[in-house]
Amino acid sequence: MTDVLVGINNRLNKTRGYRWARFSRGYRMPSIVPSSTLTIAILLMFSIFILGGGIYNIMEKPLAITPGAGQSWTFYVPYDINKQTLNESIIAMLLFVMGVAGYLVYYLSTRYVYSPRRAWILALIGMSMLIIAFVGSQHSLNLKVPSG
Repeated sequence: MTDVLVGINNRLNKTRGYRWARFSRGYRMPSIVPSSTLTIAILLMFSIFILGGGIYNIMEKPLAITPGAGQSWTFYVPYDINKQTLNESIIAMLLFVMGVAGYLVYYLSTRYVYSPRRAWILALIGMSMLIIAFVGSQHSLNLKVPSG
């Protein structure tokens, strides 16, 4: 049995690939592993871009503002839920970012157990950001589709 293993070992020693592998034993291939925080941030930004209408902006190339009633200009398309302007989608994306940031700040407030004042302030800031994002998105939706 050992004669068979020695024979296999001698054959492998003669091959070019084995000599290279033996030569490079001390060398490790670098492994690039992105951080989980960076991955999550990229996924969040991509999701916000999609939800805010980024694909629609790329495909349709909408106007930034539209003419309104009389001599005024509006940043939204009134009475039409299927169309949007560039400014409207940017505002929607900013409101989504504010909502995600509010959740993050509110989550960070739970880490300050031994500093209740700091935890309370961060919780208030996070909740106010969430409320502003929610009210802003509801207001922009009511501008497009006024309730009867």
